[in-house]
Amino acid sequence: MRFPRATRLVLAFALATDGQRVLRVLDKRLERHGLRLHATKTRYVDFRPPRGEPGSAPRPSFDLLGFTHVWDRTRRGRWALRRYTAKKRFARSVKAVNAWCRKHRHL
Repeated sequence: MRFPRATRLVLAFALATDGQRVLRVLDKRLERHGLRLHATKTRYVDFRPPRGEPGSAPRPSFDLLGFTHVWDRTRRGRWALRRYTAKKRFARSVKAVNAWCRKHRHL
């Protein structure tokens, strides 16, 4: 089976110890099939809902496929996963629209 060159993969675990253990052995298992992990792009993120009051501690977040995934409060006060456009992606899009407008300004 051939995989595209830049495959994105997200693994979720109920227990932190399971996630850390899989991260340790994942590289060895992928090498059996001629694949490897990118060292600077591979990381473990403890992405559980924050405890305590909003604003008391930094909320965990990560960027994936152009979106920032973050825990946020609903109107009823429960924690919910929210996705926002990543700042880098948004800035790049605004720059592209601006360039297009400048190019086609007088048409």
